[in-house]
Amino acid sequence: MVPKFVSFNALREALDECQIDTSSSPRIGRKIVDGWYLEGQIVIKDTPRTTNVVLNLIHEAIHHLYPKMTETQVEELAKRTFSNCTTREIWLLERYVDISSRTVNTGHRGDGRLRAAKTNTSKKRKRR
Repeated sequence: MVPKFVSFNALREALDECQIDTSSSPRIGRKIVDGWYLEGQIVIKDTPRTTNVVLNLIHEAIHHLYPKMTETQVEELAKRTFSNCTTREIWLLERYVDISSRTVNTGHRGDGRLRAAKTNTSKKRKRR
């Protein structure tokens, strides 16, 4: 039986049990794929889009939780689980692959602090 979605705590437990690698590009033969799971190791293609990486992470964690599910069932369950996640949960999941350490399409510095909005404080006064 396929559940409606996977709880956030179950996802975190599955990810804690797995080794996550984003340094190498996952390949099956000559084809580069978004990610794969094999015996406790998750390899995910590192892309600038946070949504893609988190969705792939959820997908591969579901493979760890339910090894006998078909690829189509895992894909549907991953999409429903992603839709059910809050913004904070997605942010916590992206920390597993250190997306927030990059500055591409994120509002974070390398240390995880939010970048302050740029303001122009050196405006010259008008001369009268």
